[in-house]
Amino acid sequence: MARASCLLVALLLSALVIGCSASALPSADPSVPPVFGQAQAAAEAAIAPPVEVAQVSTAEVVVPAVLAIQEHIQAALPALPAPAFELEQWAGAAVASDLIVRWEVSSPDAYTRKWQGLICPGGASGPTGGIGFDFGHQTPADIRTAWGRHADVERLATASGVVGDANCRDWISRHQDIRIPYAFAYDVFQSASLPAYRQGAERALGEGWHRLTPYAQAGNTSLGYNRGWSMRGDRNREKRVIRDDCAPRGDVACNAGEIRAMKRLWPTVRGLRDRREDEARTVELPA
Repeated sequence: MARASCLLVALLLSALVIGCSASALPSADPSVPPVFGQAQAAAEAAIAPPVEVAQVSTAEVVVPAVLAIQEHIQAALPALPAPAFELEQWAGAAVASDLIVRWEVSSPDAYTRKWQGLICPGGASGPTGGIGFDFGHQTPADIRTAWGRHADVERLATASGVVGDANCRDWISRHQDIRIPYAFAYDVFQSASLPAYRQGAERALGEGWHRLTPYAQAGNTSLGYNRGWSMRGDRNREKRVIRDDCAPRGDVACNAGEIRAMKRLWPTVRGLRDRREDEARTVELPA
């Protein structure tokens, strides 16, 4: 009964986090790295509605609480078996990988020159490194699982629950020397991040996922990698159309159109508008 209660509390708090922080939040600057994970999916801070500032403050309280509950559950319950899904079995894997890497870090050379350290993308994000890996939104156990071979894995694990720009910058000021080589970052991306986000997109779109082409699946996976799959509020209305209308009909033109319609959220942020266009064109590629 106690375990069931913990699970219920975790689910309720997780729902609150999704409502408060999974929506697009202010980013640092549209001219900084190409997009770094969900945290960069944002309009400029100058045009962010006041409610989003409150959402960041709420996330700074709720995210650590949710992660603490998840950590207790991970410690109390036996480890679940690895999911049956294998990235190699997905026809859209290579396309999704290339698309996400291109928009997260530009290229291996650019990553090596500029992004081997950790950054604070802004909003409700935490210390972020590798190919869009937000350490602040992961439990210590999940960080250790994904980054266990990194020499500084225990220091990286202390970033768990560190969210919000001020908290993130404070953490990074004490860990500026941590470096993640591209080969290491790409390995974690392929083994942990991309499979998880692919499965997240499938869960979000339900049975309609299986009616989409591998290219459409790849484009939607990139979209979720950047924006998450919160379906609440006006900022996420296009996602609801994709889930409820486009995907169930296998209509890639509808899917691409809704991704393009999201550009309304970033009227002056060229990088995010261009990413949505790239994702839409990927969705439209012939099967």
